[in-house]
Amino acid sequence: MVITERRTFNPEWALVAERFWEVTGKPWRWIEINPEDAATLGLSDGDAARLKTDAEELVAPVVVRREIPKNILFASDYKTCVASLERV
Repeated sequence: MVITERRTFNPEWALVAERFWEVTGKPWRWIEINPEDAATLGLSDGDAARLKTDAEELVAPVVVRREIPKNILFASDYKTCVASLERV
């Protein structure tokens, strides 16, 4: 299951967010994962991963955090849904 938090509050922020990586060198979208789940998938901090749903997909860097429960993902600015995750 994916849990998300909306990061894009208005159209102006969406324009800024698209350039966030260029300006800061940090992603504005990411996927947080439990260390055990990351190890199972062969993922480490910063690795690119593809989060897939029936409708769409997101490719973003992985952030490994022990605060994330096992079998749960957190993806910024996405939606709550059932999804799969794979290493890119």
